[in-house]
Order: sequence, then C-alpha cells, then structure tokens
Amino acid sequence: MTIKAILHRLVVKPVELEVYDEVEARLKSLGMELGRTEETKYRHTQIDQGYVLDLGPTAFLDYVKKHNLDVPVTKGMLVTYARHSGKVVKDPSTDTDVVILNDDDVLCYYLTETDSNV
Repeated sequence: MTIKAILHRLVVKPVELEVYDEVEARLKSLGMELGRTEETKYRHTQIDQGYVLDLGPTAFLDYVKKHNLDVPVTKGMLVTYARHSGKVVKDPSTDTDVVILNDDDVLCYYLTETDSNV
C-alpha cells in the first residue's frame, strides 16, 4: 500500500534529523534507539524540509494557470514548507513518517546543478 496525494496536496518525506549526541550515534550504529521524549518530539516538529514523493493532480494548478508557467515542483525535489503545516502520517509500506501538505504550504524548492540554468 502506498500513500498517494489527491487534489492539491503533496506527500513529502521530511529530511532526517542529524544525530549530534555521541551516545545516540553509537546506539544507532548498534541498531538500538532511545525512546522518544518530549524534546525529541519537539525537534521532529521543527523539521521544515523534505523530498516530494507524490503530487496531487491539481497541485499548483492555480499558479500554473495564473502565471502561464510549468508546474514548479516535481517528484524527488527538495522543498521547504511552512513549519507546523500539513499532517504527519505513517507510510504503511515503508513504516516512515511522511507529511501531507497543501500546495500553498510549499515556500521554495531547491535547484540541482543541472537545473541551475533556469
């Protein structure tokens, strides 16, 4: 089972938090993980970047029609979205958290070196 975006929504996989604590890094390398505390839950809510996994059929349609442009975001792009926006759900096929966003919650996207001539 895969999560698919509908209407003007996007499915985004948030970037992973880097592990700064030496103990947490060592535990992770051993396949162990500390329980989620209020602090770690808070840190996860501060993530505001992710990779687009899916776009709904009407995502960015208003933008495209109004400005006569192509859809600015495609699957696989790294985007920054409004903090605390969207709904976090667990993808049943991969058991990872993804965020369902409205298209207007996307603030910017990042160009790769091959796209930099735009």
